[in-house]
Amino acid sequence: MRDITACGGPQTSPSLYSNLALGSSDIRLLSLKPSQNGAADAIVCTLEVASLGDERHPYNALSYTWGSPNVEAPDRPAALITCNGVSIRITGNLHAALLRIRSSAELAGAKFWVDAICINQDDDRERSSQVGLMSRIYTSAVLVVVWLGEEDSFTGMALNVMDQFAAEVDRYEDKLMPHHVRSLRESAARQKHQARTTSAPALDDPTSWTAVRKLFRRNYFSRAWIIQEVILARDILVLCGSHATSWAVVQAVSYFLTTTSLATYFTAASLRELVPGPSYHHIPARLEAIKNWMRRQRGGYANVLTHALVRGRHFRATDPRDKVYALLGLLGAAGGEEEASRKERLRPVYGGRSVEDVYVAAAVQILEDSEDLMLLYSAEGEAFQYSALPSWVSDWRCAETVGLGITGYHRFDAAAGRPRDLVIRESERMLELKGLKCGEIELTGETKQEIAAGRPFPRFMAILRDSIGRAKERGGGEEDGIDAVWRSLITNANGNQHQCPAESSYAGAFAHWISEKLSALPAPENDTYGHADMVALFRRLKKDAPAAPGAEDFDTTFSYAMRLRLFSTRKGFIGIGSECLEAGDEVWLVPGSRVPLIFRDVGSGMHRLVGGAYVHGLMHGEGFRGANDNDLDWSTILVA
Repeated sequence: MRDITACGGPQTSPSLYSNLALGSSDIRLLSLKPSQNGAADAIVCTLEVASLGDERHPYNALSYTWGSPNVEAPDRPAALITCNGVSIRITGNLHAALLRIRSSAELAGAKFWVDAICINQDDDRERSSQVGLMSRIYTSAVLVVVWLGEEDSFTGMALNVMDQFAAEVDRYEDKLMPHHVRSLRESAARQKHQARTTSAPALDDPTSWTAVRKLFRRNYFSRAWIIQEVILARDILVLCGSHATSWAVVQAVSYFLTTTSLATYFTAASLRELVPGPSYHHIPARLEAIKNWMRRQRGGYANVLTHALVRGRHFRATDPRDKVYALLGLLGAAGGEEEASRKERLRPVYGGRSVEDVYVAAAVQILEDSEDLMLLYSAEGEAFQYSALPSWVSDWRCAETVGLGITGYHRFDAAAGRPRDLVIRESERMLELKGLKCGEIELTGETKQEIAAGRPFPRFMAILRDSIGRAKERGGGEEDGIDAVWRSLITNANGNQHQCPAESSYAGAFAHWISEKLSALPAPENDTYGHADMVALFRRLKKDAPAAPGAEDFDTTFSYAMRLRLFSTRKGFIGIGSECLEAGDEVWLVPGSRVPLIFRDVGSGMHRLVGGAYVHGLMHGEGFRGANDNDLDWSTILVA
C-alpha cells in the first residue's frame, strides 16, 4: 500500500482499531455523519466491520490520490476528523473528497471503503492481508468514486469539452470502438439533464484542449493503484470539485487523443509550453487496453500479470514494491486468484522484503508459469536499471516505454512455434536458455528520440546506405534495401500498430518523412555527411509516391515506441531494438520467444540480456526453414 508518511498522514490511534478486528475476509466500512451546525468542514464518521460478499452491507469504494491532486498545487494541509470518537489525521485531499461526498445527495448516505481509514496503516501484517483482498474489494463495490481533487479555473471547460465530445460522437464514430460510441451516447443523454455552468466551447478551440490537458495532468492518473481500482470496478463516477462525469467519457476522450492525429497536437511543444510537464491523457485508454486484453486472455494469470506490469510502467508508486503488489488484484478477475494465492512468492509482504526481492520473485513466478518468454521482451537494458538486478528481471521503477512495446507480439513467431527450453537457477539469479545465434550487430544508428529531435543522423544513414548496397549485390534495387529499413523502423506495422505487415504504400510515406528530416538539417550537415545524393534519391521516390499515407502518418507510427535504435548485423540483417544495444551484441533466436533476443557477452561464459528486437527477415520462423532441429547449431546461453 501507499507510504502515507511521505504525504503527511494519516495518523491514527491504536484505539481506533482495537475493537474492530478483521477476519480473513473482513473489511471495515466508513459512514459519514451529516454536517453539524457551525462546523461545515468538520468530518465525523463511524467505522464498522463487514464481511466481503455480505449483501446486507453494500458499499462504494473511493479511488483517489493521498497527496496533492494537482501537479501545480501544493498539498492541502492535513486535517483532523473524528472516527468512532477518536481523532485521526488525514491528508487534505482525502478531507476534501469526504466533504464532497457528504454534500452529494446521491452519495451522502452510502457506506464507503477508503483505504487510508479502513486499513490500519501502522500494521504491516494487516496491510499485506488487505492488499490480498483488493480484487474482491473493488469487484464487490456497488460504485467506485474517482476523486480527481478540487476544481480549478480550467475544470469546467475541460469537462464541457468532454461532454460535448460525447454529444457529437457521430462525427467521430469511425475513429472509436463501438463500445465507446454506445457509452458516449448514454452519457450524452444523461448530460442533457446536468448542464454545466459554463458555455460549451468549440472542439477546435486550442484553449479547450489546453483545459483538457490540465485535467489529464492531475496526479490521480499516474497512480499505480488505479490500474486495479478502475479495471475491477462495476461502475465509476468521476468527481472533480463540484463537477461530475462518467468514466466512459474520460476513457473515450483518452482513446481519441491517443490514437488519432490529435495525439500529435496534444503533445506538441506549443501546448506543452502552456501546460508544462507530462500529460497522462493516454492512461484511461491504457487501462481499457489491459481490461480488454484480460477479457480475451486464455493464457492464465502469469500472462495477465506480465501485460499489466509492462503497461503499468508509467504509473507511479511511493513504495516501489507496489508496482507489483498493486496489480495482484487483477489475477482474480483473470480467474487465477486461487492459484496465485498459493504462490508464496506473490504474497504481498511489506515487512522484511526488499524491492529487488519482490521484482525477482515476480519474474521467477511468471517465468515458471508462462508458456512463453514474453517477460524477457520487457527488459530495459542496464542503462535504465536502478539497481544491480539480473538483466532478465525488469526494474519496474523505470517508467520509460522501453523495448518494442507490449502490443503486437502475437503477430510474430521468430522461433517457429518451438517450445521454450528454460532452466531457472533461482539461487544464482541466473537463467539457462537454449538458442540459435544469428550473428553480431555491426552498425548502430542514432536513437529514435535523437532523430525525432532533429539532430543529425549520419549513423542511421550509414545503415540505410549499407542496406541499399547489399540489396544491389543480391540483384535487387534501391527500393529493396530501403524496404528493410522503413519496415524495421515501424516494426512492420501501421494503423496504430494494428496492421502487419505494413501496407506497401508506407514506402512512399517513408520517402516523404525522410525527405523532410533531411531537408530540416542545415545544408552543411548534408554536405558533411554526404547526404546530398540521398536527398535526390528520396526526392525522386516521393514523386511517384501516393499522397496518402504521408510523412505525418509515418511519423505517428514511428513515434509508437521511442527508446529504440536501428541496427544492422554482419550478415546484413536490418533490425531495431533497445537503445542500449551496442556493436558486438549478439542476435539470438530462442525457443519460446516470439521475437529475437539481443544478448551481450560479458565473459566467463556469461551473457546479459539487452532486450527484444525486430529483425527484418527473421520474425516468422525464417531462421529455421528447411532445417532439421538436429542439424542446427544450438547453444546454451547463461544469462546473469
